[in-house]
Amino acid sequence: MLIHQKKIPTSVQKTATFDDVEVLRQLALGNEFAFVQIIDRYEQKVFSVAYKFLKSREHAKEIVQEVFMRVWNKRDAFSEAKNLEALIYTTTKNLTLNFLEKLANERKAQYKFTEARTNISHVTEYALQDNEYETMLQRSLEQLPPQQLLVYQLAKVEGLSYEETAERLNITTNTVKYHIKHIHRFLREKLEIHTSMMALPVILKILE
Repeated sequence: MLIHQKKIPTSVQKTATFDDVEVLRQLALGNEFAFVQIIDRYEQKVFSVAYKFLKSREHAKEIVQEVFMRVWNKRDAFSEAKNLEALIYTTTKNLTLNFLEKLANERKAQYKFTEARTNISHVTEYALQDNEYETMLQRSLEQLPPQQLLVYQLAKVEGLSYEETAERLNITTNTVKYHIKHIHRFLREKLEIHTSMMALPVILKILE
């Protein structure tokens, strides 16, 4: 088990059957055995959902801990749930997406510009100096909404296909395409203000 559990007495184990209403009622009263039952029932499911998004066992384990800490700390709210499994799934997905957004924000200063520098060097007389280009591009990317920044990170930096990006973020492929189209339009508007018109097509080709 990923979360430490107290040993359930044999008398409780023999009569323990999982009934959402009763388990949630007991959870609201602070019954730790009810909490253990919820962990036993949903821990692996939570881990599987988190791992599907994060592709990291360690990060998925962190999500498992956060989900069940939230169940316990907000047990009064959870006790009113009509569908406990759906609520746990939604909590897992939201915490995982928040984690992905945090990772994206931490990595946004680490975008790879090596290939861009190589290509731009062929149009030196028209392009911006490398440092100016990197600063301008990074500042433009930082203005994207969090969801679009995640799409850019996965599809353009990590090289995932549109389908893989859609699956990772639990959105449709068409939504990914919409975000990419918006990102290209946004970057074009930002960069063409400062970039030579002859160099701009080269820069945008690199971003594709």
